[in-house]
Amino acid sequence: MEPKPKSRALFAILFGVPILLLVPVWLVGSNIYRAGSIEFAVLEKGPDGCHISGKVPAILVPAAVHLMPSVVIEEAGQEIRCDVGNAVEIVQAAARELSRCPDGVLVDVRTSCEVVTIEKRNGRIVIDVDTPDEAVRAAVPLSAVSSFLAAI
Repeated sequence: MEPKPKSRALFAILFGVPILLLVPVWLVGSNIYRAGSIEFAVLEKGPDGCHISGKVPAILVPAAVHLMPSVVIEEAGQEIRCDVGNAVEIVQAAARELSRCPDGVLVDVRTSCEVVTIEKRNGRIVIDVDTPDEAVRAAVPLSAVSSFLAAI
């Protein structure tokens, strides 16, 4: 028995249209998930201290840079190069090499009043600073660093 043309059209509307709408959402979501997120947290110690933390999709970094007017990007790039010279190229090379390295602690400084740790963990640079006044944590995917530096 052959399905009727009306039932085929109804089937296409009920199942085909939602699938066509969900595929782009799934693709965008998977790209956002793959890019990772930039995380930060600041905790001021003491009775009146505050806690600020957040998480931003790392895919917003290259998107924001590409949406900026080219004049602003050129000026920022010139200012950065004027201030730090060829450090941008050095940081780009370091980010490429760090992405190939195994996870581990890169810097571990401990004094009587503060602790600073920088490590590579799961494709991200994680920075922890603990002082008597505050605790700061930042985690940035290496891919976000590379894409930002490439854009400027």
